[in-house]
Amino acid sequence: MASRAIPCLVSRDGTCASVAGVRLDAAEVEALIWDLAACRAAMVPRRLPVMFDGSRIAVGTGWHVQRDGEGVMLAVMHPGAGWVGARATNVVCEALTAVAEPLLPEGRRSRRG
Repeated sequence: MASRAIPCLVSRDGTCASVAGVRLDAAEVEALIWDLAACRAAMVPRRLPVMFDGSRIAVGTGWHVQRDGEGVMLAVMHPGAGWVGARATNVVCEALTAVAEPLLPEGRRSRRG
């Protein structure tokens, strides 16, 4: 099926958006985003947890980590959807640290032994 764009315009004052000709306030747009995300999650083909070349990433401006049983919960502030998160086991956290730590500048790396 060919991709088709659904027009979405923001009002001059930034308080409303027009989506496919329907005027929505910020709360209605946020509810629509979550509804569309739930619809997409139920569709096939399923999204794979793999980052492909050319994958689009919405970069958030905030993050939060907290202990969650035998792991952690990582939340990132998505610019459109709000807080989105993932739960990671201790094993996943250790693997993430092993991958991320070498990417840090020399003076910022852990001194664990």
